[in-house]
Amino acid sequence: MGAQGRQQRDRAAWDGHGAVRLHRYDDDRQALLLERLDGDRCLTDQPDADAACEVIGGLLAGLHEAAVSAPGVRSIADEAQRLLASFDEWGVPGS
Repeated sequence: MGAQGRQQRDRAAWDGHGAVRLHRYDDDRQALLLERLDGDRCLTDQPDADAACEVIGGLLAGLHEAAVSAPGVRSIADEAQRLLASFDEWGVPGS
């Protein structure tokens, strides 16, 4: 399964819990139609770092719950490992 197929599967499983909702997927074009994000909301609008961390934690919890309940969906831990490996490849300081 290619990257687009994995994105389609994962976003369908997440169903908007911690990620944008997938409305439609065109396999021939490998195109995703995603819900529109609210560009007026930002973590910097949170009153303090603790409040922002609570928002992030809630999003990650939603992604984790979906990954646990849907076979084949990447876990947050797996995705974090993939990103860390990419940082090493790119020579990101502190990785």
